[in-house]
Amino acid sequence: MSRAASQFQKAGLAEGDIVAIQLSNQAQHFISSLALARFGAGQIAFAGTDPPRLREEIVRRLKIVAFIAN
Repeated sequence: MSRAASQFQKAGLAEGDIVAIQLSNQAQHFISSLALARFGAGQIAFAGTDPPRLREEIVRRLKIVAFIAN
């Protein structure tokens, strides 16, 4: 988890950033979630069934800075 947190921070994510997560593998999702929490990034989970228009609206409203997906 700390390795993932370090990789996210090297990619430019920082405390207070909001990140969307859409990973089909539950273990990867869990590790990503804990890694983001470790350095204070907020997060929201997107379902694979969310319509693109809904995602766009959520991204705009929450000012999401990154999207972690597979």
